[in-house]
Amino acid sequence: GTVWGFQYKNNQVVNHQILARTNWQVPSFGYDHKGEIYSVALTGEILHLVPQKQKSSDKEFPKKLSETGLFTSVSKQETSPGVIPYSVNASTWNDGCSIERFLAIPDEEKITWKENRGWDFSDRTVAVQTISMQMDNTNPESKKHIETRILTKESGEWYGYSYRWNSEQTDAFLVPGQGESFELSLMDNGSKKTHTWNIPGRSECMVCHSRAANFVLGLTTLQLNKNHDYSGVVDNQIRAFDHIGLFEKPLKKSAKDSENLVSPYDLSKNINDRARSYLHANCAHCHISAGGGNAKIELEFVTEKNKTNLINEIPLQGDFGISNGRLVMPGNPFQSVLLYRVSKLGPGRMPHLGSTLVDKEGVSLLREWIRQLPVSKGIKSKTPTSNKAELAVILRHQNVLKQQKSLFDKSSMSLIEAEKLLDSPGNAMLLLELIEKNKLSKKTTDELVSKAVKNPDPYVRDLFEQFIPEEDRVKRLGKIFDQQEFLKIKGRPHAGRELFLKMPGVLCRNCHQIQKQGKMLGPDLTLVGKKYNRVQILENILYPSRKIEKEYATYLVQTEEGKIYTGLLLSRDKKKVVLKNTEHIIIEIPTGEIEEIQEQKKSLMPEMLIKDLTPQQAADLLEFLSSLK
Repeated sequence: GTVWGFQYKNNQVVNHQILARTNWQVPSFGYDHKGEIYSVALTGEILHLVPQKQKSSDKEFPKKLSETGLFTSVSKQETSPGVIPYSVNASTWNDGCSIERFLAIPDEEKITWKENRGWDFSDRTVAVQTISMQMDNTNPESKKHIETRILTKESGEWYGYSYRWNSEQTDAFLVPGQGESFELSLMDNGSKKTHTWNIPGRSECMVCHSRAANFVLGLTTLQLNKNHDYSGVVDNQIRAFDHIGLFEKPLKKSAKDSENLVSPYDLSKNINDRARSYLHANCAHCHISAGGGNAKIELEFVTEKNKTNLINEIPLQGDFGISNGRLVMPGNPFQSVLLYRVSKLGPGRMPHLGSTLVDKEGVSLLREWIRQLPVSKGIKSKTPTSNKAELAVILRHQNVLKQQKSLFDKSSMSLIEAEKLLDSPGNAMLLLELIEKNKLSKKTTDELVSKAVKNPDPYVRDLFEQFIPEEDRVKRLGKIFDQQEFLKIKGRPHAGRELFLKMPGVLCRNCHQIQKQGKMLGPDLTLVGKKYNRVQILENILYPSRKIEKEYATYLVQTEEGKIYTGLLLSRDKKKVVLKNTEHIIIEIPTGEIEEIQEQKKSLMPEMLIKDLTPQQAADLLEFLSSLK
């Protein structure tokens, strides 16, 4: 927990500060005859405060990458002795960038190996990623370092920091806690284009590096069970780590007996393994039990397919205009909301952090994976039906697939034929594949895109933004903006109400009610405008963890078996602890099975939920909430 010091004058607090952050659980304090303060841990230890030789505050944190001691040559990415390079089986999508990875473990400390999720590391461990981008897609020599991210463990907790590289490529400089956005000038087949790069804020880092995933996403058995080239010596990384004595105990399994992810882009691998590896790397840090994702899906590679809550499941966060949509519709990618969300830009896009470009190879992989899933085992009606009715559903579905195939069998398609497919998001996704497979001429494609980006249906329009220059796309609020200028925009409460209640990708109604519409997890917003003014409401939306009302504090419960649950604390007594999670599921945990229960400083509500809205949409939503009095 956190130890605070308070200074009093005339029974009033005149000053306060944090004295220490610790992973000890401290229920009681006392002092000796000299006035020295002591504390007692729940496990019986007697503790006292000692001055730190070097503060671990932001002020003392290295301002330059060259000051971290991780590299003997920063510009050449040559590491200091003891810093270990590593690679992963399935990298996350980072707008086509390449990533170099390094690990620094202090002194003689050891790693606690785990079969699933992140390994355990000691304090002062540092994991490093340097992200580089090819500035000209026709010239491999044009690659430049953009950002170096550091994840370090301090006082039992992991913290993320980012460094932005200078234009000379000689060093990188610490970015402020809120992150930073800037434009990159790229060459795309001879044409100049602009790309906005977003360096995550420190709180954003921990959205993906979640406690449920055990913080370190690449330092896992699934990711590291692969060969790595150590300057000419090739060896399995887990075997190499074991050989040099990095693990605390002998491994329970050898590398060859342990599971591993595969590269999603390796066409020689099984398509099911590739797709599941892609979902694991890009989605499973949130979409696991207690991971923070507002859906029931469980996307870890090791989760059995029938337990993922993904196949033929009705989407809980909206269908984005897809008729009879499912999260994944077996055999039909164009009725699959998962594919839609990774194919688009704008509100509701996934992954919503870490990238701003569509991964076209990833989309193609997921499309083909969905297409080859057995239709007869997945298609079901929304309500219980007879076998005859069930068969009718399957036959209708197979007829749709035949119609789709007939379009791909054509050698080409006219603009008039293509325009007809802009009538719905599902057909628009089909059109994207026809463009990808060159079924439309360049002239027809250009004319079609110019019409699609003006389509009155935003769910269709968002799919085609990827084809136009960034400066011509819909201007969205983004995560860094001038709040004073934003507050000058005149909002329309009626439009804000429509956003709150109906627009997929706007998640307010999944946790808040207004006049009994929506779901009840967070505070009821029926009279929110009476309680807070516009500025305060905006602050609460942008930074929900700054002020958390006690009844809406998040609690984390860890059982003796190692299971982790998070949610709102509904009740707690000698028999059980009752939580309500983000999926509105009530979880009861017997008190006798609980090893630890902690109140969290982070709200269940994600930060910057309005970043993908246009400034006008965000102003409309704010005006609507302010009008609720």
